[in-house]
Amino acid sequence: MAPAVMLMFVNPPSDPAEADEYARWYDAVHIPDMCEIPGIVAGKRYVLAGPGVQQIGRDGQAAVAQWVTVYEIAHGDEEGLRAL
Repeated sequence: MAPAVMLMFVNPPSDPAEADEYARWYDAVHIPDMCEIPGIVAGKRYVLAGPGVQQIGRDGQAAVAQWVTVYEIAHGDEEGLRAL
């Protein structure tokens, strides 16, 4: 594993059909796009086994993250990725 990691907590759509489509997009498009950013060398999405981080959704409502994506960061690039 790279010397640094970035964790992204995500709450997928509540509708199962939308969640499945979102998961496909997230894995096939979003993570590869993120890995094109200099300094990000890999990414993998995980489904959380227990309660995740509480966050505020775009609709202003509280939500609990159900996924976490772990991005591996190349040594020396950690500072430039803080804005993400």
